[in-house]
Amino acid sequence: MLKLINNLEVKVSEALERAYPKIAADRQTKRDPLNVKVINASKAEFGDFQVNVALNLAKTLSQNPRDIASNIIKELEKDIQFLEICDTPKIAGPGFINLVIRNKHLKIEIENLLKDNRLGVAYVNQDKKHEKSAQIIIDFSSPNIAKEM
Repeated sequence: MLKLINNLEVKVSEALERAYPKIAADRQTKRDPLNVKVINASKAEFGDFQVNVALNLAKTLSQNPRDIASNIIKELEKDIQFLEICDTPKIAGPGFINLVIRNKHLKIEIENLLKDNRLGVAYVNQDKKHEKSAQIIIDFSSPNIAKEM
C-alpha cells in the first residue's frame, strides 16, 4: 500500500504542477517541495484517501481552496494512469480532494502484496553491507497497576 500512496502523491503533485506551473517553479527555486500528502480518509463516506493540498495553497494563491482543488482534479482527469488507479476525484468540504481506489486496481495491489514475502514492507537499510537488515523498535513499559493509565 505504501507504493500505492506514493504513486498517488506523485500523480497529484504532477497535476498540481500542471495546474499551477508558477507555484511549482517558485517552490523548486526555493527548494521547497509542494508537500502533497495522501492520507487515509477521515470517514468511509469520503472514499479511501484524501488530499488537503488545496487548503494549504489557498493563502499563497489568494484563491478559494475549492477552486484550487477543482483545477487539480481537472488535471487528474487528463491522466490516464491515474484514472486506472482511481475513480474521478471529488471535492469535499472546504477543499479536500477525495480519492476512491478502483476495485480492479485494489485487487491487483492485494494480489501483489500476497506474493511478497514481506507483504510490501520495504527494508529499512538498503546499503550494500546489510541488504536485508531491518530495524525493530521494542518499547517496554511499566505501568503502575495501582494508578490509572
